[in-house]
Amino acid sequence: MDPSLRRRGYCAAVVGAVLMMPCLEHVELFAAGVGSACAGLADCLRRAGFEPLNAGPDWEGMIYYAWFRYPAEPR
Repeated sequence: MDPSLRRRGYCAAVVGAVLMMPCLEHVELFAAGVGSACAGLADCLRRAGFEPLNAGPDWEGMIYYAWFRYPAEPR
């Protein structure tokens, strides 16, 4: 993204809108791979409720995040 457009809430708005789209209500899992150069995107995803799937970057430097529409019930 153009650096002059950062920190204006675009990421949060887009992620929130996609998660709530009626045509995607049947989708239970959303996932995203984020490279190390995209710390802002990782922060945005975490604020939207995405959880990291791995403790650190994989062999390509990616960390994967997931958001489950129906989180597992606590045991």
